[in-house]
Amino acid sequence: MLLSHNHYDHLDIATLNRLKKQHQPRFVSALGNLALLQNQGITDAIELDWWEKTDLSDQGTVTCVPAQHFSGRSLSDMDGTLWCGFVIQAIAGNIYFAGDTAMGSHFKEIKKRFGKFRLALLPIGAYLPGWFMQPVHLSPAGAVNIHYLLQPDVSVAIHFGTFALADDGEAEPVRELQEALGNQISNFWVLVHGEARHVDR
Repeated sequence: MLLSHNHYDHLDIATLNRLKKQHQPRFVSALGNLALLQNQGITDAIELDWWEKTDLSDQGTVTCVPAQHFSGRSLSDMDGTLWCGFVIQAIAGNIYFAGDTAMGSHFKEIKKRFGKFRLALLPIGAYLPGWFMQPVHLSPAGAVNIHYLLQPDVSVAIHFGTFALADDGEAEPVRELQEALGNQISNFWVLVHGEARHVDR
């Protein structure tokens, strides 16, 4: 279970405990979140700094990678813990989970270090109003730019249509993404809730 940062829409304790009970996953989070997890009885957990990695198995690793965002669960702990994305390296190909992030030089560095991606999970929601959200979230058009930069086999849109977090509604991020994609890109997918697709190798 990869936890990109400690905001409530990404680290909900009740949900994590439900997943722990049902699936017994190992939790991997950004630096500083281990104490919160352990205090809630989630003990099979580790935390990583940017560029640190851990083995998933003898056939794969996960690396904590930079993102441009922020953290905090109250007014008293702003930026007290780290935020991140993750890169999973496995024999089937590299997967990039961007987490919550805005534009930044970290994308070029991630591409430089990891090369080819089979799959990129890119956020498209919570981008309005732009004057407030641009420093911490990608817009749909920004996600398309990152798709062009990373050149994955497939990108999948994430971080939209779940929580009312910003002035863009549930449907607007998808409409804006489709406009930004035009008819030029067919390998940037928007999945409906519960949908599964196979990513060809």
